[in-house]
Amino acid sequence: VTVGGVGGIAAALLALLEPGDEVLVPDPAWPNYRLELSYSPARMVPYPLYAERGFVPDVADLARLVTPRTKLLIVNSPCNPTGAVFPCPAVEAIVGLCRAHDLYLLSDECYDQIVFEGEHVSPASLWQDGHVISAFTFSKTYAMTGYRVGYVVTGSELADVINKVLEATM
Repeated sequence: VTVGGVGGIAAALLALLEPGDEVLVPDPAWPNYRLELSYSPARMVPYPLYAERGFVPDVADLARLVTPRTKLLIVNSPCNPTGAVFPCPAVEAIVGLCRAHDLYLLSDECYDQIVFEGEHVSPASLWQDGHVISAFTFSKTYAMTGYRVGYVVTGSELADVINKVLEATM
């Protein structure tokens, strides 16, 4: 189900997260993840992206950060600010980790149409049970960055809650 509007990532965070939840967030990352999590009831847990690994997350490192309170993992590929495009085996491993720990996966794919090396692989193409929240934007693809128009795609149950958050806030 597709949900439109400005603030799709923020609305997804508000729709999904509860007090005490933890969210794994890449570091370095788009600074607005930190900002958007600052007004959610969850706690941000940064996970490192290393230049020597091509800024692709190491699933073993991620697994060590997962606790019983971890609810969501955020990934961004193609990545802002590093430019990394996660190869398919890495995306498969990330999806596997999320499945094994019953985590939601927020995949920020705002640069999905701007890939110069590698191939963009959406986690939603590998896992369709409603645990993946894919965020897209028209801003980058259609060179309309000031407009901040985007949408998220997820399962119908979570999409209904995101719609209610957007209706109440936009």
